[in-house]
Amino acid sequence: MRYSTLDLLRLKQSADLYGRICRHTTLRKSGRLYSGKCPFPDHDDRNASFVFDPVSNSFRCYSTACGRSGSIIDWMMEFEGFSSFADAVEALGGAQIARDQCWQDKQQKLVQDNKVLAAARTASTQEKARQAAYKIFSAGTELSGSVAETYLREARGLGDIPLPGAVLRFAADLPYWAETAKGRFEIIHHGPALLAAFQNKQGRFAAVHQTWLNADGSGKIKLSLEDGLRLPAKKIRGPYMGASLRLGPPAPVMGVGEGIETCLSCAPFGLSCWCAGSLGNLVGSGKPDGICEPHPVRTGHLLPSRQPDMASARAFLPFEARSMIVLADSDTKDLEALKAQLERAVRRLRFEERSAQILWPPLGMDMNDWILANGRDAA
Repeated sequence: MRYSTLDLLRLKQSADLYGRICRHTTLRKSGRLYSGKCPFPDHDDRNASFVFDPVSNSFRCYSTACGRSGSIIDWMMEFEGFSSFADAVEALGGAQIARDQCWQDKQQKLVQDNKVLAAARTASTQEKARQAAYKIFSAGTELSGSVAETYLREARGLGDIPLPGAVLRFAADLPYWAETAKGRFEIIHHGPALLAAFQNKQGRFAAVHQTWLNADGSGKIKLSLEDGLRLPAKKIRGPYMGASLRLGPPAPVMGVGEGIETCLSCAPFGLSCWCAGSLGNLVGSGKPDGICEPHPVRTGHLLPSRQPDMASARAFLPFEARSMIVLADSDTKDLEALKAQLERAVRRLRFEERSAQILWPPLGMDMNDWILANGRDAA
């Protein structure tokens, strides 16, 4: 039966070698060691040449007439008459160790199998969601002349800037699903919507960004349930984490932001932008053991970690972009937390050997509001 090196080491360290030796000779403490006359019958020791080391749980006879040394297994084979290494190990409980190791191996295999199964299920679920999202996007029509174009050009003040037709589309009558009761989902609205396609690192379609609009394109629709709960006008369907809305071509200097309108607002200034769709996809996760500073305003609360987890998913950005401008929106309830998260995004970009800075609009405004109010003076 085979035993791991670690199991054998534990066995040698835990066995009572001192007790076995003391049955045959008297050991006295001398410093950190114990010494006495050598107990081996073929050695007539008169000088207390035998030493036991409690730290290594081993013995040694320093006499040239003997010279024996080793662990408890060596003791058992040379003094107690065990015929083999395996017999000595088994007598010390090796069989139980082997059974425990076998059980641990089975448990580890079970855990690994479950991880593989869970990953396969997750991949299957994500692929189904991706296909459903692609069905929604592919059913959309061109923006030209649509309510979505009116929304972007007039309501959001984007004027005559080129709109990326390969990324943006229009749905004339998109259903809005909501959880009206626990576990019960229903369509509570049909209406026009702006669609946008997320692409992953390989350029493959990943998810669809959906923004429901007023019938005349004057703004985003306001929806709520019967109990008064406000519902978001924007939803994302499909595995979008790590993917991006590519609203402009790759360039040496680029912008990256959370919202479509924010990113498109920079186009008149010649800044090509890619959109993350959410704050989490913009900044990525914080380092699990990263430092979280005390919140300067909310007593007893901590800020999000500024240290990035480089292994976490974050919106893909092109290699060509060596200098990044992170577009902030200042219309948030917790500006201090947002600052910490955007600083995390900047640190991650710099770790990737890109230069990075944050562009802040005035407090209480998002980038589109600021540019819409100030025009080119906002630059």
